[in-house]
Amino acid sequence: MMTAPGHAALVLSYLNEIKTGNVLNGRYLIEEPLGSGGMGSVYAARHVQLGTRLAIKVLLPELLSDADAISRFAREARASAKIADENVVRILDVGQLDSGIPYMVMEFLEGQDAAAYLKEHGRLSVEHAIDAMLQSCAALAAAHAMNIIHRDIKPSNLFFVPRAAGRPLVKMLDFGVSKIISSSNHKASQMTKAGSILGSPGYVPPEQWFHANTADKRSDIWALGILFYEFLTGRVPFEAPSVPVLATKIAYDPPLPPRRLRDEIPADVETVVLRCLEKSPDDRFQDVTSMAVALRSCQRRYLDRKASADKQPIRVGIAAIAAVDRRLRSFPFSIRTAAVALVAFLVIVGSGYILHKRGPVVAQRPESIANRTAPQKPTDVTPVASVGVVSPELPSKLSGATEQPPLAAPARSKATAAPRRPAHATGGHARPQAANTKATGCRPPYYYDDQGARIFKVECFR
Repeated sequence: MMTAPGHAALVLSYLNEIKTGNVLNGRYLIEEPLGSGGMGSVYAARHVQLGTRLAIKVLLPELLSDADAISRFAREARASAKIADENVVRILDVGQLDSGIPYMVMEFLEGQDAAAYLKEHGRLSVEHAIDAMLQSCAALAAAHAMNIIHRDIKPSNLFFVPRAAGRPLVKMLDFGVSKIISSSNHKASQMTKAGSILGSPGYVPPEQWFHANTADKRSDIWALGILFYEFLTGRVPFEAPSVPVLATKIAYDPPLPPRRLRDEIPADVETVVLRCLEKSPDDRFQDVTSMAVALRSCQRRYLDRKASADKQPIRVGIAAIAAVDRRLRSFPFSIRTAAVALVAFLVIVGSGYILHKRGPVVAQRPESIANRTAPQKPTDVTPVASVGVVSPELPSKLSGATEQPPLAAPARSKATAAPRRPAHATGGHARPQAANTKATGCRPPYYYDDQGARIFKVECFR
């Protein structure tokens, strides 16, 4: 056991080695502290020869005399280094300080962890939550394939890295309390003290509260369910003022269905969440791949429904119109009057513009319309002078040309007869119907034929 003076000397040596501006092992220049977690502190660093930016994690000073903490830290480095997946933070190097304290060199991540993201933005959209969980499943699948159980899944151990297109890339961090399943697992299990709980209490499954060493892959699935619930609703399903009460709720109380907190969550997504949170491990998804398959189906159905909804035309219902009317009525009378006047002005200006673009409308006489609908053959009739129209022969009579026999009313076929005008077409007075009767004298100098057409008397113009 380390004495107090020995511990103080160790801490002093530790602090001098990780000071900003120092170079570790001649390769890593420490630039600035980034933050700290439950076991270690993280510093931004730069590779001296390559110039690439990195992150270096070292054990917290208060844990330097804790042999169990040092062992877990080393185990995290070994476990993370074995997993080669884009959704797991990459471990690039491991080493020891001159004081013997271990450190690990990791890829540098731009962005923020899920805990900070939720605090800043609130709950995720349904689409984003499903995408984040699918990436988390990919990270766990890679870890489980190496027989590594995380045992500490929580928002602060997921990192969101922004991408130029699409949703952020999810990186899983901190395998510090991971459990490696192997033939020598009994020895590794002894490193967990009896009665101790590893992991964050709100994300620990029921079985781990009673027997921490019995955790298996389905324990990680429980933690994913808690995380998914939090992504969708903005809160965890189990909360309590103390750890014992929290443990009792996790062990015996059913979680509140997430759709009661957010009704836009699809029913099939809620089913996936609740299956992850089954009290018995046998009732959960038995492996993370099965959970990912179910999530992928939920994602496909959700995107199909969303695309179908986007294609629907926008409809304004009676209730919406009534709501707009109520909002308008809340304005003062003078504002409503000005709005009505403005609308009326715009209507008048718009109507004038349309009429101007269309041009003048020419009214047509009923006779011309009738003649278009019943075309005449030019060989059947002879032109006849009518109201306001002088016969072609009339100018020669007026100029003293050789006397011609009086014009007789031309014969009209039944098909080409001019239509009889109604009384209102001539100013409200019906024409006299003197069929083939010529009035004596030249007052007036015309007469009407049996079709009602005006015929001028040639002899009156000699």
